[in-house]
Amino acid sequence: MDGELTPRTREDFAGAPGKGALLWHRHNGQSGDMVSLHVTGTAEGSDTEWTFRPERIPGALAGGHTDDSWEAWIEDGRDRTRKYLERRGLIAPTIDWPALAALAPA
Repeated sequence: MDGELTPRTREDFAGAPGKGALLWHRHNGQSGDMVSLHVTGTAEGSDTEWTFRPERIPGALAGGHTDDSWEAWIEDGRDRTRKYLERRGLIAPTIDWPALAALAPA
């Protein structure tokens, strides 16, 4: 990946320079109609001035996000999650989906 990003915060950010991740998303208020991009890389800076050098898009496949790669992309994400949890000796949390759905506006 080439290029640098220059995120600017509204307030001073007390984060530490080093490895990091950025997540962008947008939606129209409908949970099934959201677009997101997750990028990992290296951040440098202080206060409100930062530079982020992207290094990879986690889970990205060579074939992109076409209809024929969607299932492979989901499977890859599940596999990466399982390995992440195993390396750290963690178990996947149980999510009370009905309780979570009840919080959503009607």
